[in-house]
Amino acid sequence: MYCGDLDKGKFIKTKHRHMVFTIPEQLRVYFGQNRKLLSILTECVANAIKTWMIELNKSESFTPGIVAVIHTFGRDLKWNPHVHALVTEGSAGKKTAWRNINYFHYESLRKRWQKLLLDELKMKVKTNKKELKNLINKIYSNYNSGFYVYAKGEVTTQKAVAEKKQNEVNDGILYICTNCGTEELIPEDIVQYFDIVDDGDINEPPTFSCGSCGGIMRPAKYEGVHGITYEF
Repeated sequence: MYCGDLDKGKFIKTKHRHMVFTIPEQLRVYFGQNRKLLSILTECVANAIKTWMIELNKSESFTPGIVAVIHTFGRDLKWNPHVHALVTEGSAGKKTAWRNINYFHYESLRKRWQKLLLDELKMKVKTNKKELKNLINKIYSNYNSGFYVYAKGEVTTQKAVAEKKQNEVNDGILYICTNCGTEELIPEDIVQYFDIVDDGDINEPPTFSCGSCGGIMRPAKYEGVHGITYEF
């Protein structure tokens, strides 16, 4: 994939990373009541990524390429605003034309995303400010590691994806159909992705539809992103 270098009129060949930025259920109502607030989601995502990259080398002030899109519903079609971002695995600096960056510090992104969003909400929400302040304090206490960010999804070519699946088959989660017993190995990053964006009961694991009979497939054993281990 390519990232446009607008200053020099060139295209830079670089890999991209697919990221998902989520928010706690308690905050979703604010965006449902005032849809104009949705715009701050992409702004805060972009700022979280850009400020982290800038701090890698402040004299360079590295700037990545970012495309961010808001999804307002989860897999079960309930209100669940979250942001999908396509981010270059590299940045342009003031002195360096391009620096490849393939490591993203998840904890830092999570905390930046949390603080930037909560600060924006405090400024933009004009009613029930005391209620919001109490909620934010509670959220900081309950989410001391920040809001969940999925940032492991490297975007690549179809051929590379096929080779990766062949080479990393052991990284999949074994799923079993509860109806016909069909077994299927599903890539762990796919399972984790649905675990993040699903707005259902966290005591239930991500499930898939069986290609053989249409039944429900459940994981034989899966350690979820919420710290729960599911076993069939």
